[in-house]
Amino acid sequence: MSTVAAFKAGGHNAFVVGWTGEVGKEVVSSLAATDAYKKVYLIGRRNAELPAGPGYEKMEQRILDFDSLLTDPPSPATIAAFADADVGFCCLGTTRGKSGVDGFIKVDYEYVLGAARAAKAGGLQAFHVVTSVGSNAASRMLYPKTKGRAEEGLKELSLARLSIYRPGVLLCNRAEKRLLDQAGRFFLAPVAAVAPTAMTVPTKVVGRAMVVNSVLGGVEGGTETLENAAIHAMAKKDL
Repeated sequence: MSTVAAFKAGGHNAFVVGWTGEVGKEVVSSLAATDAYKKVYLIGRRNAELPAGPGYEKMEQRILDFDSLLTDPPSPATIAAFADADVGFCCLGTTRGKSGVDGFIKVDYEYVLGAARAAKAGGLQAFHVVTSVGSNAASRMLYPKTKGRAEEGLKELSLARLSIYRPGVLLCNRAEKRLLDQAGRFFLAPVAAVAPTAMTVPTKVVGRAMVVNSVLGGVEGGTETLENAAIHAMAKKDL
């Protein structure tokens, strides 16, 4: 039996937290396109409209007060939001400009760790999380430091499998327009055309890479980190 067939026979369920963001939406799209998962739980602050089409019938939305993730140990109600899923995808993220310094740290560090803790208590085995290129807990800069702290905190949870994805500049048509992002993508467009895996990656590629890797790697295997080029390569593999 192949690796993919064995995974499909395992009856796995997944959750996606941060699923309405640009990467999260692509994770959901890739999950809808595969029969590797029996059920997918979409965890958010409120219900949101889902696309109509094949694969979305296995999606179930769950509402969560995200500030409940700040409580350690997590409450039974918080754990219940993540229950019955042995694979988790975390695409939480905001910006300093939108949420301020404290808000950025809360979402990109505290919520991420809280989600993993609650999910582990609910039966999680494999956790797939998006951070960023250059993540470094020892950095003096807010963005890479916060992402790096999240990575280190997740490692301390001793999950059966932890897959960290460090994409470069994300390419997408954001619903929320960010001037700096738009400027950055404009100047990086020539680089992306000549060397597409060097500094940039479409959100669609990140989402597919996370789902493909979750199936090919199973629910055990320790900790791994996929940098930008590895994300591109993973997305090209077949399920």
